[in-house]
Amino acid sequence: MARIREWVTEARCIDCGGIYKIDPYYPLKKRCKPCSKAYRKRVKRIDRVQIISFLIFPLGILMYFLWKDNKPHLAKTALEAALVPIYILSGIFLFLFLLYIIISLA
Repeated sequence: MARIREWVTEARCIDCGGIYKIDPYYPLKKRCKPCSKAYRKRVKRIDRVQIISFLIFPLGILMYFLWKDNKPHLAKTALEAALVPIYILSGIFLFLFLLYIIISLA
């Protein structure tokens, strides 16, 4: 008896639920072409917001309050990226303060 194999050539997109042809070069791809393009665009936008919020953290906090109702995914990203330099600076100031206290007591 012979086995009959059926080659799967179509898959369902995880974003829109539409059917698309599987690319033999990228078989693990899970999005159709329009959804892939939109996903890459969304990732680029998130990366830009993270860089701006990290470098200019007051602007990142401002972007959070401006976008928290309209664009919550970008607002959360902006706030998280803006808090990182604040944590770093507070750690540096705490270290310098403790160093000053230790030196003044000696």
